[in-house]
Amino acid sequence: MNHLTILDTVRSKLFQTSPPRKEQIGQPSCDWTSLAGLGRDPFHRLWARRIFTVPLYFLLLGLSLVLAPLAIPLAALIDLMRRSPWVLCRTILFLLLYLACEGAGITASFFLWLAASLGRNRSAADYLWRNFALQNLWVRVLAGGAFRLFSIRLEVEGLEDYRGRPILLFCRHVSTADTVLPAYLVAEPQRILLRYVIKRELLLDPCLDIVGNRLPNYFVRRGSGESETEIERVKCLLRDLRPGHGVLMYPEGTRFTPSKRERILKRLAEKGDRESLRRALGLQFVLPPRLGGSLAILENNPGADAVFCAHAGLESTTSIGRLWRGGLVGSTVRVKFWRVPYEEIPRGKEALIEWLWREWSRVNAFVGRYVQPGSFRLGPSRSP
Repeated sequence: MNHLTILDTVRSKLFQTSPPRKEQIGQPSCDWTSLAGLGRDPFHRLWARRIFTVPLYFLLLGLSLVLAPLAIPLAALIDLMRRSPWVLCRTILFLLLYLACEGAGITASFFLWLAASLGRNRSAADYLWRNFALQNLWVRVLAGGAFRLFSIRLEVEGLEDYRGRPILLFCRHVSTADTVLPAYLVAEPQRILLRYVIKRELLLDPCLDIVGNRLPNYFVRRGSGESETEIERVKCLLRDLRPGHGVLMYPEGTRFTPSKRERILKRLAEKGDRESLRRALGLQFVLPPRLGGSLAILENNPGADAVFCAHAGLESTTSIGRLWRGGLVGSTVRVKFWRVPYEEIPRGKEALIEWLWREWSRVNAFVGRYVQPGSFRLGPSRSP
C-alpha cells in the first residue's frame, strides 16, 4: 500500500461529510479578512524584492526546461555509475516540478488579482478564499509529486476532523520540507484556513510572498530587536478565530540542527537558567520551544483546541549531501497528531510553561522512536 492509499483511507474515514461551505467557516462575519497582509512590507520594499525574485524564478524555469533534455540523461548516467536508486534524476525532476509550480502559481495569482481588480470578486472573503484554494492546489501538486518522485511512504496517526472548533497547531521544524505537511494533511483536505507564523526569509519564494501576503499570515522578523512588537502582531492572528480556522506555529522558531541545540544549551548554562537547561537537556531531537510567541498565543487563546504535530523521516532533506546520498528515496515519513481540548489547557503562565514543555517532550519522544542515533550526530550532553 503506497502513501496515497494510506492517506486516502485516513481521509475517507475522517472526512465522510463534504467540506464546510464558505458561509460556515469564513462568512458571514468577515472581521478576519482584515488580517490579510498583516505586517506586510512597505510598497517599495515589497516590490523591490518581487522585481528580483519573480523574473529570477521564471528565468530558472526557462533554463531548466531548455537544459532538461541534456541534464536528465546525464543525471541518469551518473546514477548508473554510482549505482544509486536514480537519486540525481529524481532530484532534477523535483526541481523542475517545483519551478513549474512556482511559475503556474505566480501566473494564477496574477489572474486572481486581475479578476478582483475588475470587480468580479467583490467580496474580500471570496478573494481570500480563492487565494487559499490556490495555495492548497500548489501544496497538493508539489507535495504529492515529491512523495511519488522519491517513492516516499507516508504514515499518519492521530489525525482527526478539526473542523468543529478552531485550533492552535504546533509543529516540529527540521526542514523546509515540513512546512507543507500541515497544509497537505490538515488545511487542504479539511479546508481549514491556517494562519501561519513563519520566518520572513521564506518570502524569497515568490508564490509564498504573493499569495501568503494576501492571506492572514505573519512573517516574523527574527533578530529584529523588537520582540514585543513581533509578539503583539502574532497575537493579532487570534482575532475572530472560528471553526474552520487555525493558527500554525513552529515553537522552536528555527530548524533543528545539533549545532543550534548545543548553542542553546550553552546559552542557558551561561544565563544560569538551571531549570530550562535541565528541561532542554532532555530534548535530543527537537529544540526547546521559544516561549514568547507560544505563550502569547496560549495565554490569549479565545477557545481553540491545541493540536501538536510530530514527524520523523524528513531529516535527510536538511542538506544537499544527504539528498545526494539518496536518504530520502524509499523512506517512510511518519507523522503523529494529538489534540488537547481547550478545556484541558491549563491557565496561568507557569502552568502553561510546564504544560508546553511536557507536550514538547512528547514530540521529542516520538521522533526518538524512529530517528537513527547517528542521524544528527548528536553528542552526549552532561547535566549541570
